[in-house]
Amino acid sequence: MNIKSTMLAVGATFVLTGCEVTYKQEDADRDFNKAVRFLKQNKAPKGVDNLLSNVLEFCNETKNPKCLVYTHLYYGDFYLSSMLTNHKGTFNVFGFAEAGVTYENRHQQGVAHYLKAISFVDPDNDEAFIASLYERLSLGYRTTGEQEKECEALQNALSFQAKAYPDGDEPIEHFSVNVKYFSEYIAFKQKRAGCTQFEIK
Repeated sequence: MNIKSTMLAVGATFVLTGCEVTYKQEDADRDFNKAVRFLKQNKAPKGVDNLLSNVLEFCNETKNPKCLVYTHLYYGDFYLSSMLTNHKGTFNVFGFAEAGVTYENRHQQGVAHYLKAISFVDPDNDEAFIASLYERLSLGYRTTGEQEKECEALQNALSFQAKAYPDGDEPIEHFSVNVKYFSEYIAFKQKRAGCTQFEIK
């Protein structure tokens, strides 16, 4: 199972203690898993929006890093999801759960969520996961047409992947293009974006 599939398969339970709130841990776990399931099934976008909004409010109140990382990650995926294209009318009429978000600026909001997800990850732990977050961020920048930032995100993804596997023992993964390794996939994306090639530092 590759990194992307692993993240999609996460049934995250955000371990918290000593929190006395009306919206409880089990509510957050239930809503998070339901939102991820809907995203995977490409359905119920308004439901996904409301569920993630509830979970994110809980994450902010409890200040749990894992909760914040994964909720921001999937909120980013939601705003970049192709399923929103078929529901433009719904969101133009009823709006999004987050204040200030419109159908027109949803991609920028997706980028903002990816950046927040990255900000809550410990940079000294799980470099492969961080690499995958930067790859997601690069897609956000590609969607918003910001080539320089797309290339910077791809370079960061490549750098963290190199830190994760300093001996070059990357696992074989499955991608939509004919490559075996995540680093090769990033190199493919760099070429597609017209990025200047950098050395991994």
